[in-house]
Amino acid sequence: MIADYSYARKEIHGMYFGVYQIEPGFMRVATQEKGGDLVRLPEQRLERYTGNRGVVQLGNVWAVKTPYEHERDRFIHPREWIKRKIPYWFWDNPGLPHLLYKGPWNPRGYKNWCRIVHNSTSITDERLYNKHQLKYGGIRKLNGQLKMLTDGAIVDWRDIVGGFRTVEQRKGIALICPSSNQMFMNYYGTSSSEWVKQKTQHLEQMGYTVEVRGKPGRPQREQQGGKLYERLHRGDVALTVTCHSAAVVESLIAGVPAVSEGAHLGKNLVTPWDEFLKTGTLRTPKVSDVEGLVEHLARDIYHKTEIHYGSWFQEHMG
Repeated sequence: MIADYSYARKEIHGMYFGVYQIEPGFMRVATQEKGGDLVRLPEQRLERYTGNRGVVQLGNVWAVKTPYEHERDRFIHPREWIKRKIPYWFWDNPGLPHLLYKGPWNPRGYKNWCRIVHNSTSITDERLYNKHQLKYGGIRKLNGQLKMLTDGAIVDWRDIVGGFRTVEQRKGIALICPSSNQMFMNYYGTSSSEWVKQKTQHLEQMGYTVEVRGKPGRPQREQQGGKLYERLHRGDVALTVTCHSAAVVESLIAGVPAVSEGAHLGKNLVTPWDEFLKTGTLRTPKVSDVEGLVEHLARDIYHKTEIHYGSWFQEHMG
């Protein structure tokens, strides 16, 4: 595990966006050609699944590139695996987005951390963790990795988030942070523009001034002021509004109440959109509650050396 080395390269894991069938082995998240235990689900068709150990979904197939671009329209909703009781694992960016930002823990901004979630796309049900994971996983392990990668310069996750603030109600704008159009189309049957339009109308009727923050690319986020928490630290945002996004975590850590629709990573610390419409009030969790959320999220966070060599599974499930 070296801070300035990229473990996200396809030469290491051999995977493309989409679903992979788990073959017998040690749950090494890489293709068999790369020494792992995964094979790509043929044609990305659910009926072509022939295993008994489940599947790993890397991101979403609609974003896949050559040589699988012809499979972009073959999205399989996670509920299809779960309702058939086929073990399902979702691999995406970590629930603590700050890990991918440039800093002493990640000097080149590599995507060396990820989350792997069991039977969900957001956060694993606590009942699915084993005793080892509950006792030794999470923040304790993450802090140890940060300490090792920075030669002791950083020993706590709070040191990488740009400022850990108390969530408070304040006057200001409603910041809408929409996810991609494909996410809205595949998971919720609407478009990003229509969702933004509806939320803007409701928020303006409630008396808010609305600002829409499109999802910036990684180069944009690394520019001065490009990170979400940097925008929130200006102090003029009263709440964030998202759908199916990890942005709720960044919002809560920055001290801004988060409102969300659909799946998200904020558990009950986030105000559901329908509740906000009905009551007009925002949930303002205590600092200890947000710390507890990060502890839970950290149990699903792995350095990619862990997933490529299989140690993640023994830790996660025992």
